[in-house]
Amino acid sequence: FRPYMRRHGWMMGGSFAALIVAIIMRLLEPWPLKFVIDRILVPEAGAPAGLDPMTLLTVAAVSILVIVGLQALFSYLSTIGFA
Repeated sequence: FRPYMRRHGWMMGGSFAALIVAIIMRLLEPWPLKFVIDRILVPEAGAPAGLDPMTLLTVAAVSILVIVGLQALFSYLSTIGFA
């Protein structure tokens, strides 16, 4: 089995790395919502200073879209690489 897999070592390594990044992106998905929830429940302690609620919601929404997009991309790359 090893001689057949030797020529695909870079593909397997890249696919594994893409899988790890996809898992990290999956773990980061709820993180932007933390700031929104903290701003609503504890307004003085949770949110970054100087952001009004609409700006905070916009930044959180855009960051969630970016995180989900990156997670989908790396998940696709790992699936194609392992296939």
